[in-house]
Amino acid sequence: VIVMGIGMRPNSELASASSIETSSEAIRVDAKYQTNVPHIYAAGDVALMDMGGGKLHREEHWRAAELQGANAARALLGNPLEPTPAPWFWSDQGANHVEMVGRKGMKSILRFDGQGIACFEYDNDTLVGAASVNDTNAVRVALRLIGAGKSPKPELISNPKQNLKQLLRA
Repeated sequence: VIVMGIGMRPNSELASASSIETSSEAIRVDAKYQTNVPHIYAAGDVALMDMGGGKLHREEHWRAAELQGANAARALLGNPLEPTPAPWFWSDQGANHVEMVGRKGMKSILRFDGQGIACFEYDNDTLVGAASVNDTNAVRVALRLIGAGKSPKPELISNPKQNLKQLLRA
């Protein structure tokens, strides 16, 4: 049986009425999207992933739901899970194009190239996220950098004369 939900808020009422563990209106799952009940999986907006160390995370975006659903199916079939890329989304807000990848870090590095603005997020020396308004190149490059485990020096990232794509080759 597959239960699919579409909407603005995760609806975990069915799970709450059963013995499936829920928290904050979401269904708690492990790293393989399995609930505390054997053979029951959850993915997408309704899934609250246990990241270890008491840290819980829920991604609320269609791309995350698509990737999580595919991995939940792999887990259900006993197949290895595919690595999931950093969370990413985009939205057009009037004349502005907004994109975000990863998460907020401890240090923010701004880049302004005269047309758009981007903010790159670092934890110590590790690139963990980026957000931009009207600078799609910045976030797309950050997505690839994070996926490759590359963290360019903040002074390179902040320099508008630096070609960001060249940082992928470094």
